[in-house]
Amino acid sequence: MIWWMVACFPTHPVEPGATPGAAPEASATYVGSATCGACHVSANEVWARSSHATALATLTTAQHGADPECLACHVTGFRQPTGWTGNATPALGNVGCESCHGAGGGHAASPTRGYGRLPKAASTCVGCHTRDNSPDFVWSGYWPQVEHGR
Repeated sequence: MIWWMVACFPTHPVEPGATPGAAPEASATYVGSATCGACHVSANEVWARSSHATALATLTTAQHGADPECLACHVTGFRQPTGWTGNATPALGNVGCESCHGAGGGHAASPTRGYGRLPKAASTCVGCHTRDNSPDFVWSGYWPQVEHGR
């Protein structure tokens, strides 16, 4: 029952007129996981222990740090207007909160406006965790490693 309450009720009030659970605005800017983690402490701790937090380093080690096909899944907001651009945007290196949840600038600027929630579903992950890139990926086995609350 507690999981339902956590999943269905926001942790901070929502402004009148805002839509709880609405998708992030298309014009929102990327802010980086440290910004998200300032409020979402426990979720940030889970992320920091995950391989998502060091995803860019794996490319560099494998000498694929400049491969756009790889970067799309190893950084946050690749080829997006306010996303990762290399050394100029170190906060967006790695697979951060916004890689799955979308750009969070609007929510960070006004947390009471609400923010989109993703369903707990494999479809969120399989865009990057393909058979070619993650041959051992089984969502039910991997999800517990990154599962987090708000």
